[in-house]
Formats: sequence, C-alpha cells, structure tokens
Amino acid sequence: MIVVETTNYTIIKKLWKQKWTYRPPLRAIVNISATLEIISNATTDALGRIQTEIEQVSQIALENHLALDGLLAAQGVYVNERKQIQTDINQIWQASHLFHQISQDSQSWEKTRKP
Repeated sequence: MIVVETTNYTIIKKLWKQKWTYRPPLRAIVNISATLEIISNATTDALGRIQTEIEQVSQIALENHLALDGLLAAQGVYVNERKQIQTDINQIWQASHLFHQISQDSQSWEKTRKP
C-alpha cells in the first residue's frame, strides 16, 4: 500500500499484482467522475446560454433589417430583395472576364503568326 500526502487530502493507492496492471482505487474514480459531471453541467449551461444569446441577436438583426428596408422604401430607394441586381452584375463581370481572356488569347496567337 502506498500513501501519498497532499495538501488537501491523502490519496491511497493500491497495487494489485494481477496481470501486472495498476488499478486505481474506487475513490479516485468517483472523484474524477464527479469532476467530469461538474464540468459537463457547466459546459451544457454555457452552451445553452450562448444559444439563447445567438437567437436573440439573430432576431434583433432581422428586425433591424426589416426596419432599414422600410426606411429605404419610404425614401424611394429600391430594395433588392431577390438579389437580382447583384446576380446581373456577376453575369456581366463573368462575360467581360471571358471576353478579356479571348482577346488575350487572340493577341498571343497573332504575335506567333507574324513572321
């Protein structure tokens, strides 16, 4: 039997010679289990509070978005709800990029063709 003195408590370790393995005492296992339960409960509580806060912030952001859309519409500003303008701009940019690549390819082809 090995006795180890610590500041808070005495840990008693018992060594069994069965298959040359060390088996910790039941008290240590119970202490570890209790500590893990406390950590688990605190983590669950913290995650629950974070989720509640995220839901509240999401709701506030949605309300602010609706209020801003209403203010802009009252001033006669177009509210792009379907993102059609951005979609059209992206299509125009892709087409211009394609034309640029074609022009670069044709210029390099013309340079190689000239004697």
